Amino acid sequence: RHYGLRVFAFDPTPEVAIWIAGRKLPEQFQLQPYGLADHDGEALFSPNTNPREVSHTLLTRSETADRAVRLPVRRLPTLARANGHRRIDLLKLDVEGAEYAALRDLLAANLQVQQILVEFHHRFRGIGRGPTIEAIRSLNAHEYGVFHISASGREYGFLRHA
Repeated sequence: RHYGLRVFAFDPTPEVAIWIAGRKLPEQFQLQPYGLADHDGEALFSPNTNPREVSHTLLTRSETADRAVRLPVRRLPTLARANGHRRIDLLKLDVEGAEYAALRDLLAANLQVQQILVEFHHRFRGIGRGPTIEAIRSLNAHEYGVFHISASGREYGFLRHA
């Protein structure tokens, strides 16, 4: 409220909608029922192996495949256009392994984002550090410099120099 900002959150999982509905949030906060992906349409979301965790992933989890749900997803450029945004001041990505494809799509679309905060999920089975290194190099090539790396080496902050 103090700065007159609006915050847009995107998550299609029913558990998150229920959790949000139980909170008193400012009117400037808006949850939209879409996951972030590199395509518009639907995708299969696999739940966490820990039943107390509500996070889902677009990655295949054989242990929870029987509980996976098909939910709507949108590209970041599609979401920006739908919300009337020509530029984004701050983008925070914690999308459980889908960040690699989403970042490639964002950079290819040349969407104007000033600051990107991203949690890389290279610790997930089947990902490894290679995609994280590739994503960082690609962000650097698009004029994004690292300004912060968390102690865990998972969360990165990027600022656009252009």
